[in-house]
Amino acid sequence: MARLFIEFGDAKIDVEGSEDLLREVYADFRERLTTAPKKNAPRPIPRVPRMPRPKTGPLIRPGTLPGLSKKPELDNSLKLDGLAKALDKVGPKTQAAQILFFAMYLRDEKKISPCTVNQINTCFWTVRRKIKTPSNLNRAILDTANKKKWIDVDASGQVMILAGGEIVFRGAVKG
Repeated sequence: MARLFIEFGDAKIDVEGSEDLLREVYADFRERLTTAPKKNAPRPIPRVPRMPRPKTGPLIRPGTLPGLSKKPELDNSLKLDGLAKALDKVGPKTQAAQILFFAMYLRDEKKISPCTVNQINTCFWTVRRKIKTPSNLNRAILDTANKKKWIDVDASGQVMILAGGEIVFRGAVKG
């Protein structure tokens, strides 16, 4: 009589009997051991079908306006004779303060309200020897409107001064 004892992890077998019986039990045990699912084996992740994206029109990036997609032009009808002296008197330092200053100057001195992006570009061009025009004026105007909340810009490029801009400007704009 022969004896078979196998311990493999959680699986244990202890059999006594003839050699033929032990070979048969061993073969059966080995087959079950190799085909049994493993405890710590990762389970396959079920595939989730992807939902189709809804069809939409052309995307407009946040902070952009369709009316401001082209480069601003000069307004040749605008006469800005006293702009340089007024700029020296107030002395705005940042681009946002300069844009606010030009909008206030056009409203108070030239009686243009609301002004346009082209008119603000003309103001920058008039005093180009004193201050630098922003490389992307449309973006600078939108940043002034969205971040500082001093002005508001509509889709057609009209620039209106808000109460926050009025307060900042009356408090002597420095930047």
